[in-house]
Amino acid sequence: MALSFEKVVSSPAFTFFVGIERTAITLHNALVSHHSSSLDSLMNGAMSEAKACQADLPDVDVATFVRFSQWLYAGRYDMPYYGGHSQMCLAMSREEEKVSWDFGLSPKQKRKKELHMKSDGTWDKRITQEMLDEIDTFPKESSTLNHSSRKQSLWEDFMPFPGYALAPPPRKNPEEISVDFTEVLLGHARLYCFADIYGIVPLQKESLNALQAALIDLECQQDQIDVLVRLIEYTMDNTLSVRIHDVPSLRGIVLDFAVIVFEILIENDNFKELLRTNNDLSVELLVLLSKRLG
Repeated sequence: MALSFEKVVSSPAFTFFVGIERTAITLHNALVSHHSSSLDSLMNGAMSEAKACQADLPDVDVATFVRFSQWLYAGRYDMPYYGGHSQMCLAMSREEEKVSWDFGLSPKQKRKKELHMKSDGTWDKRITQEMLDEIDTFPKESSTLNHSSRKQSLWEDFMPFPGYALAPPPRKNPEEISVDFTEVLLGHARLYCFADIYGIVPLQKESLNALQAALIDLECQQDQIDVLVRLIEYTMDNTLSVRIHDVPSLRGIVLDFAVIVFEILIENDNFKELLRTNNDLSVELLVLLSKRLG
């Protein structure tokens, strides 16, 4: 059921003291409770927090809660801008979105993209049998990334294409552009975990899609690989190993990507140390790698 703006602004304020420094962030009760039954119980139940109209969230970092708050009021959240496509994937419910990326696409995928693209740059979801027949004539070439056919297949499965909702990135001045993926990758991951804990499914999906796009943007250079290792470590520490068939999860997305770039990861000393100390990671990657070789 849709929540009216009048109900939101007329609802009482509720203050959360976030993180170890207890940063105060005040939100409208109705808006928060509408999106999370867990937080609804905290704010409107029989506990002392409901009576005081305030609660402590010491295990949540401030940046994550601020992004959650922005998402509540604006329907989106910001990340540090680096000029990539993860800034473009927050409008997942729109009918048509503009796209302009070819990273890792095979000739067949690129042609499929062209066939779906209208002259104004938006998606045309209709595709004729003649178009499909033309696509099928393309040879199975390796992509510009020089992957084996099996690895190329993993890339194609990982990429949300075609029909992936992407919106044009905001215009920024060159001095505002950052190439540090640390807060981008970990920021999406932390927000996903926050949404998972408090049962906010739409935010889970949105943050996971944004993370997936950011991983596609990731340049696998040594400094960025260290960031990826940190993301893998965070994921293993904060998620469960259970996989539900066809249901995307943080652990599934991150480990699937790790398999794709495994040859680069295994050269990284921090990743080797993580494999040595984290048995669950070693086992799960071994299972996924065996499927890749199969």
